[in-house]
Amino acid sequence: MSSHKRGRGESRKAPRAGAFEPGPGRSPSGPFALNPGAGDAPRPFCLRRGFPVGSELAGAAAGDVLSGDAMDKQQLDPGASALVVIDLQNDFCHPEGAYARRGIRYTPPLEQTLANLHRLVGAARAAHVPVFFMRMENSSWADSPPTRARRGRHGRDPDAPPTCPEGSWGAGLYGVAPSPDDRVMVKHRYSSFIGTALDTYLRSLERCTVVVAGLVTNVCVESTARDAFMRDYWTVTVGDCCTAGSRAEHEGALSNLDRYFGEVLTLDELLQHWPAATRADAPAS
Repeated sequence: MSSHKRGRGESRKAPRAGAFEPGPGRSPSGPFALNPGAGDAPRPFCLRRGFPVGSELAGAAAGDVLSGDAMDKQQLDPGASALVVIDLQNDFCHPEGAYARRGIRYTPPLEQTLANLHRLVGAARAAHVPVFFMRMENSSWADSPPTRARRGRHGRDPDAPPTCPEGSWGAGLYGVAPSPDDRVMVKHRYSSFIGTALDTYLRSLERCTVVVAGLVTNVCVESTARDAFMRDYWTVTVGDCCTAGSRAEHEGALSNLDRYFGEVLTLDELLQHWPAATRADAPAS
């Protein structure tokens, strides 16, 4: 037996090549398996190589990644994607909710957007894409002075109860029934990443593409998509699964997101990349 003792400055033995690659039985399993039932099938490009940017993409084989179609297929592989559905709540959507009482009307129409969102959620489940339902909750604990001042500047009582009060009917989900495999999360700010565990969950599930949809396009949807992109996720906003208080706000936000913060796709364009979803494209309850 060797008498050599490792000195303070010496490193441990280097791990063998491939020691951290998923081996048999080590790939993600359950409802979010990368390829359910496919054993050790190759992992999607972005999961095998981390978050490919810049020189990594430039060094890929010609025609493998650099064409637009090929890149889209890798980014939007169901095993690489997660769906974040934002603020489908009574105060925002119900005919007797806070927004309806304030006379807010959505463009595109809310009914059309909800129908598309039901298709999107059902398709994500069929393709084994994890679904996150984000709920806004407000209370005196999170109602900051800048937030109250903003309400006052727009003609509302800054001290009045906020929209979606914590524990209220208004904060409850509207028109969707999360399945046991979905994750419902509470947020207190426009962005789904601020003060939540969303980033931790996405990385734990090895998801590098975030698909964003919900309400409203130019506020919570845009804030979430921006933050996803700034955290180096591939970011897709599903344009016809979002709506806003005016067409100008809706279209302006989508234009900005498509130019600077990922990509905007229609629902039909997205589902072309989720083969299992196109075979079982049924509305979600």
